[in-house]
Amino acid sequence: MSYTAETIIALCNVNLRAVERSIVILFGSGIVLDRKSSQWWESKGKYYAKWVMSGKHLTGMHLVNARKVCAWHSEQLARLANSIVAAKAAQVETVIEAEESIIPWNG
Repeated sequence: MSYTAETIIALCNVNLRAVERSIVILFGSGIVLDRKSSQWWESKGKYYAKWVMSGKHLTGMHLVNARKVCAWHSEQLARLANSIVAAKAAQVETVIEAEESIIPWNG
């Protein structure tokens, strides 16, 4: 599956887990944000990411604000999601190749 900015926005509009995961991914990615969002990120974004990583969920206005951040950074999130998918696919391919070298295919 290939993610687009529109896909990220759609997922975040209907799925709490997608919002929370996106905030944590932004936190861990070290993406350089523009000045306006950088100020917001310093005051709220890191707090949201740490909140979610502690096992709690975003609710109310915090969830609304986090969804806005996901929309603002949907292109970066799509690139990150696609790179994560590609890395996982490469890992699966490596495992399959390793198994095929160990267990000969008798098809």
